[in-house]
Amino acid sequence: MMSLYCAATMAQPQFINGARRGIVKVKFSQSVATAVRNMQVSYTGGRPSIGIASFDKVAVSVKAVSLTRLFPVTARNEAKLRKHGLDLWYIVEIPEGEDPQRIAQQFGNLKEIAVAEVDYQKSLSPYTITELQPMATASNALPYNDPLLKDQWHYQNTGQVSENKTDVNLFKAWQTTTGSANVIVAVHDEGVDATHEDLRANMWVNNAELNGQPGIDDDNNGFIDDVNGYNFARRTGKIDAGYHGTHVAGTVAAVTNNGKGVAGVAGGNGSGNGARIMSLQIFGGSALIENTYIYAADNGAVISQNSWGYTNPGYFDQSVKEAIDYFIAEAGNYPGSPMKGGIVIFAAGNSSFDADWYPGFYSPILTVASTGPDGVRAPYSNYGAWIEVSAPGGNQDDYGAKGGVLSTVPGNKYSYLQGTSMACPHVSGIAALALANQTTQTTNTALWNKLVTGTTDVYTVNPDFEGKLGTGTIDAWLAIQNNAFKIPATITDVQVTGAAQEFITLSFTTPTDEDDGQPKSFSLYYATQPLTAQNLALAQKVVIPVRTKAGEIVNYELAVLKGQTTYYVAVVSTDRWGNV
Repeated sequence: MMSLYCAATMAQPQFINGARRGIVKVKFSQSVATAVRNMQVSYTGGRPSIGIASFDKVAVSVKAVSLTRLFPVTARNEAKLRKHGLDLWYIVEIPEGEDPQRIAQQFGNLKEIAVAEVDYQKSLSPYTITELQPMATASNALPYNDPLLKDQWHYQNTGQVSENKTDVNLFKAWQTTTGSANVIVAVHDEGVDATHEDLRANMWVNNAELNGQPGIDDDNNGFIDDVNGYNFARRTGKIDAGYHGTHVAGTVAAVTNNGKGVAGVAGGNGSGNGARIMSLQIFGGSALIENTYIYAADNGAVISQNSWGYTNPGYFDQSVKEAIDYFIAEAGNYPGSPMKGGIVIFAAGNSSFDADWYPGFYSPILTVASTGPDGVRAPYSNYGAWIEVSAPGGNQDDYGAKGGVLSTVPGNKYSYLQGTSMACPHVSGIAALALANQTTQTTNTALWNKLVTGTTDVYTVNPDFEGKLGTGTIDAWLAIQNNAFKIPATITDVQVTGAAQEFITLSFTTPTDEDDGQPKSFSLYYATQPLTAQNLALAQKVVIPVRTKAGEIVNYELAVLKGQTTYYVAVVSTDRWGNV
């Protein structure tokens, strides 16, 4: 069995021009796949040899130190790794003083190499610490007894820090479901404090390792003593309690209704039904992040929560993309899984501009921008057409410390933080709630649709960012709904409220949608002949985004008409499921 990691040190890696010193990553092409799978690796006497002459020649010239598999080999997953071509990825250890970009280019010139790349630098966003001590009692007006729930304005905003109130409508969602222990959320971050009084009961537990022998891989998954996840940064089952990682985990699933601290979005109701947190530590050492997605998929997680990113726009690792693809395809493939396939959710990043910020820029990923307590884009949040949804991440610049998101931090403490890192776990928690609110297995495609259509208007207060903050602000109650096939009520009161030579203004009442509140969109059709259901497809069409609630008036100006012409107009409402 080949080793999982190269022989590089576990200390914090050093970087040159954003690339990690000491390694490059290569993926052999399919043309040599058989040879690679059967090769004998030899690096004795300073003469690297794998039996592929062109590769060996470059390896000698760059003074390569070792060649090892990038992705782990276990009896559980080797067939799946081969299916996705991940067994062809290797790490070439090179001298620390050499330029990894130059060496990657040399390997990349070989026809036997499909991809040669550096390991680009990844990071968490900086944060400011504002710790709190929990109060002794909770408000009787709240649904659960967590003392600090009243200060989690991002769940239900009653004006705690802002007169304009935006939240994720969580209390209403809790009337339907509070979570399920069958849903496992992998947190790729700093380590989570698994001993925290408000997290301990909702940590994922690998019972084979918990009840096994120390220092032994009791469940044969390739990892030793991985009780609550794994520390990929230091290559040990012992996870370091990190500030950022513990805060993120608390928003996803801090234990709710336990009389302590805060509540988590999918933290249950105190009966043990909260979603489970799998801690995958990727900071604080020398992690190869790719492996966390393989681990998560192979050990039961179906939601991948990510509040990290690359340090520069345009940076990406193909190996990370392919590992994410593996999680999306292979997660949930076990009896009793709540979902077939996985969903990967990423924070958009905190550089306050639109660029190709990976991994969130990668289209299979559901990416989250951040708003403040007033619903306005947080001043730090990235934005762009690549964003799927927005969520509260806090704005402490304008609203002070308590304008941040309140959650758990190590040592049984609690803190307000701000960032897209804080917005993202709201969506991961809501995804867990949506999986809890079902009786049969769903798919990752269906869950994606629930999340991106389970939103409310974000653009009325963000007109300068139209189309760049996703489909709207995530609404927990909407996002967890199932398609009840109840179409929106018919629009009956379309009126022309004004007209000129080349435009008309129309108004109509937003109809009620019994299971979704209001329609998701309106389609306005216009033609120079009478319109019927049969000929609508031949008419001109304009899609009107919904900015109103049921019962409110929609006003729209149709300004593309010809003068001295008779027009016929029809308005059709469509719900989030496509029912018309």
